[in-house]
Amino acid sequence: MPKRARRIHVTVKDGLFLFGGMGHWLTYWRDPYHLFLVMPWWLFLLAVVVIYVLINLVFASLYVLGGDGIANAQPGSFRDAFFFSVQTFASIGYGAMYPESVYVHSVVACQAVVSLISIALLTGLSFARFARPTARVLFSRVAVIGQHEGMPTLMIRAVNERGNQILEAQARLTLLRDTVTREGRPFRRIDDLPLIRDRTFSSVLAGPFFIPSPPQVLSMASWLRIWFNKMSL
Repeated sequence: MPKRARRIHVTVKDGLFLFGGMGHWLTYWRDPYHLFLVMPWWLFLLAVVVIYVLINLVFASLYVLGGDGIANAQPGSFRDAFFFSVQTFASIGYGAMYPESVYVHSVVACQAVVSLISIALLTGLSFARFARPTARVLFSRVAVIGQHEGMPTLMIRAVNERGNQILEAQARLTLLRDTVTREGRPFRRIDDLPLIRDRTFSSVLAGPFFIPSPPQVLSMASWLRIWFNKMSL
């Protein structure tokens, strides 16, 4: 079983550039903010719980180091110190346990700052995850090159997976191909392919889209067949 790539990497196979690791949330481990945005919801919630428990464990240890500085708590009890940390972190304020020493007061002040920052970050990340736009457009697995209005045409079909209407849907198609310049240097050329219909006023479907095949596109027809067949595997 091949090992799953955890970093984005580029390889060349049969003259084509292949990008590996894209779309997997583990590839963004060097960017924590983006990592928390793209990881699955169950893992996001698990990470929040783990971080929450770890923060309270750290402050509970600091409270225990302060000795008998928490009122109505058993001296040296890590359990009482942990639940006091939870109450302080969430600003619950039952009043049964409260700081009595300067050391514990100082730790409580530090934890209050950490609590404010943590809640603000959690709120921002949760909102960003809900507000992030997602596209639900389904493309056909195979592109077809055939006759349309007496002209060889590349045809691609796309559909909206949601049940809503698409207003003023627009489409663009760009072809990336590797070429060699007159100086003999490899060069990646980007060609914008013209569409017979590049927008729809209001429709559940976003396609099909038709691309007329002028001579420069016809010369790439066999290459397009091979490329789209590989994409459909």
